Amino acid sequence: MMKCPITKRIKLLFIPLLFIIVLASCYYDSEEYLYADTGECDTTNVTYAGFVAPLLESNCNSCHNPASPSGNVITSDYGNLVIAINNGSFKGAINHDPGYSPMPKGGNKLPDCDLSKINAWLNAGFPEN
Repeated sequence: MMKCPITKRIKLLFIPLLFIIVLASCYYDSEEYLYADTGECDTTNVTYAGFVAPLLESNCNSCHNPASPSGNVITSDYGNLVIAINNGSFKGAINHDPGYSPMPKGGNKLPDCDLSKINAWLNAGFPEN
């Protein structure tokens, strides 16, 4: 039985085409490129209840709570947080300032916008709002 020359040509074209399709489907963009930071960070009206407390809950309170106050710092309630704010350890740690233990411990610094919001709240006198 003789093979058709057209079938052979189709196979020769199909295999490289399939390879190109598979290769193109593996394309990868970084998150920074796909979701570029527009540079907009609204630091107006930053509140303790609306922004600071939820951020601390998701990033700090698991280690800094009354049951296990890592470094004798408690961030899970406003009263204890004020102690760390007043002695400078809170701001120094989250901003990774020299002379302070950078937080989160062993992790990356919080995003710049989050830090800007916290610093705006601190500069406003850290109201319990």
